[in-house]
Amino acid sequence: MTRHRTLVALALALSLAVLAAPAAAQGADTSGTRISFQAPPTVGEFRLIGHEVLEEPGAGAHMRYERPGQPAWIDVYVYPVAADSGCTAGCDSLAVRREAGDFTGMIPELLRRGYYDSLRVVSDQRMSLGAAAKPLYARHLALRGGREGQGVTSQFYLVAAGEVLVKVRATYPPDPSLDGALEAFARGFVEAALGTVNACPGGEPMNEGYGLGIPLASPPAAVRPRVKAALERLGYALEPDTRPDTFVTLPVREWPARDVWDRVRTHRHPGVQVMVELRAEGSGTEMRVSARTLCGMRENRDVETAVTLIAAGEVTMEFPEARK
Repeated sequence: MTRHRTLVALALALSLAVLAAPAAAQGADTSGTRISFQAPPTVGEFRLIGHEVLEEPGAGAHMRYERPGQPAWIDVYVYPVAADSGCTAGCDSLAVRREAGDFTGMIPELLRRGYYDSLRVVSDQRMSLGAAAKPLYARHLALRGGREGQGVTSQFYLVAAGEVLVKVRATYPPDPSLDGALEAFARGFVEAALGTVNACPGGEPMNEGYGLGIPLASPPAAVRPRVKAALERLGYALEPDTRPDTFVTLPVREWPARDVWDRVRTHRHPGVQVMVELRAEGSGTEMRVSARTLCGMRENRDVETAVTLIAAGEVTMEFPEARK
C-alpha cells in the first residue's frame, strides 16, 4: 500500500474509532451560538447598506436596508433562539410569542427614555412567512405615535425560523405605501436569506479542519474532470466563481447515507465544506484535499474531528492510483 493510501486508511480508521454518544440537548443558553448566512444585497426595491456581526454573545447579526429617495430605513436582526428551559419542540414559535409580548411591555420604558413622545399598538397580527411548502410562524405589530413633534409609524415583524429568529424593524413618517412595502420586504428577506442560515450552538470550530496532500502522476488537465466527478458522486455541489484549480464545495448540512458516516450521524450535523486544490508538479499534479466543519461541537470535539477526517478521506479514496 502506498504511503498516501496508508494515511487515508489511518484517517478513516481514526474517525470511525470515535464512539457515538447521544447528541447534546439544546438548552436555553445561546451565548456561544454562532450565526452565519448570506444577506441578500437587494430585496425588492430595498438595497443593503450595512451588515455587521454583533459582538455581544448570542446577539447574531444586524443589517440595514434602504430604498432610494425614501426617508426611512429597515433594520433586520437575525439571532439564535433563546429557548425556554425544558423546551423540546416549537421553541422558536414560543420565543416569538414571548418576545412580541416583551416588546409591547417595553413601550412605557421607551416613552420614559424619550425615544418616542407617544406610541401605541394599533394591530397585532399572527401571520405566515416563508415558502408555501414550509410556512413560518410570525407576528406583526403595527404601531402609531409621535417623535419630536411629528407623527410616526413603527413596524415590528418577528419570524420563527427554526434555529433563529428574524426581527424586522422600521420607523418612518406615516405612509400607507411604505406599510405595504415593509410587508413585502419582510416576506422577501425571509425567503431569500433563511435558506442560507447556519446556526451554531456549539460555537466556532476548534481548528481549520483536516488536509492531506496527494501526489498524482497525471497532469492537472487530466485531474480536473476527475475531481469534479468525484465530488459530484459524493453529493457535493461546487461554489461558483472559485479561482482556477481550486474546487470549493457548497456547505453540506445533512448526513450522507453512506456507511462510513454511521458512527457520527446520531449527532447534530455541524456543516461540512470540502476544498480540493491542484498544482502542477513536474509532469504530474500535487492535489491537496481539505475539509472543515462550519460549526464547532463543544461537547463532542472528537466527533468534530472525525467529521473532517471522513469528509477529506472519502475524497482522497476516489484517487486510488496515487504514486509512491
